[in-house]
Amino acid sequence: MKKSTWYFEDFYVGQEIAVGSRTVSEEEIIAFATQFDPQPFHVDHDAAAGSIFGSVIASGWH
Repeated sequence: MKKSTWYFEDFYVGQEIAVGSRTVSEEEIIAFATQFDPQPFHVDHDAAAGSIFGSVIASGWH
């Protein structure tokens, strides 16, 4: 099902849609988080190292 416009009623429980993949660099992760979700574990290496994650991680919004 290839569509360019999706509406809520187009989806059903259990549906899987292949959308491809994209690699996101650390630079992009930090740039996005700086603007939209500036929590320390997204933007600061030292703070992230002391978090439960151990290093910078991407925002869920990203």
